Amino acid sequence: MKLSKKIQIDPKLDSYLSGLIGLEISPVTSSAGKLSAKQASIHPDFAAWFVDRFQKTGLKKGDTIAAGISGSFPALNVAFWVAADIMELKVISISSATSSQYGANDPELLWPDIENLLYKEKIIFQKSVFMSTGGISDSGIGLGKKGRELIWTSIRKNGYKYLSSDSFEDSLLKRMDVYNSHPVALYVNIGGGTVSSGTSLSKKQIPKGVVLSEVESMELPDSILKTYLGLKIPVLHVSGVEMISKESNMKYSPGKISEPGTSDLIFPKKYNRWLAGFFSFYYLV
Repeated sequence: MKLSKKIQIDPKLDSYLSGLIGLEISPVTSSAGKLSAKQASIHPDFAAWFVDRFQKTGLKKGDTIAAGISGSFPALNVAFWVAADIMELKVISISSATSSQYGANDPELLWPDIENLLYKEKIIFQKSVFMSTGGISDSGIGLGKKGRELIWTSIRKNGYKYLSSDSFEDSLLKRMDVYNSHPVALYVNIGGGTVSSGTSLSKKQIPKGVVLSEVESMELPDSILKTYLGLKIPVLHVSGVEMISKESNMKYSPGKISEPGTSDLIFPKKYNRWLAGFFSFYYLV
């Protein structure tokens, strides 16, 4: 994808040449990010990890899940969409277009560009129903005029509905209105969006992976994730990417994307063609 757009890949940052590691800083960078975490997310078996978590939650074909994702971990976003398609889940996703460092923060290739290309190429079969600006209070505070304009342009040119917000509370209410259009069996949070998962402090208090009930003494700032836990709806909090990678024994090949199936995760044979499609995505870079 980057090569097709004549965007240079920096092998010092993206040693796997995935095209899914972004810049250290750009006008659309919303917060600090850890390069090693972004590098750890570049493994096709994260699609298997999502399938495994969906199955452990008891999801079945036709179930509806809600998702809040950002541009901070584009590789994980891709893995999530592939896993949802594999299991034939219906997804109500709201994405924020900003990114932390080393995510989808290249002004020429933001998350709306990536997701829409995947959809057009039929690598994923669903896409976000709304895109928001992201950043502080989900309104791009701190980005600057140029950064916000780049984001709005990307959202518009890729044909997404724009979820505007005047404040954190406004964004939370509008998002819940979208999600409440259908009964939801699971909420998935990917990335560090504060409206989706709360402040940095609250995110650290919520266990990574599947959370089935409210955490003890959960006096946390409001967020979509907290709202669903309060409704007794399970959530999948995708956090601690490096730890997930280590626990699943994901193996990495220097200088190239690792082969699917090289971790300890078991990926059913009936899903192989989908995983092959996910793997082929990297050759679009």
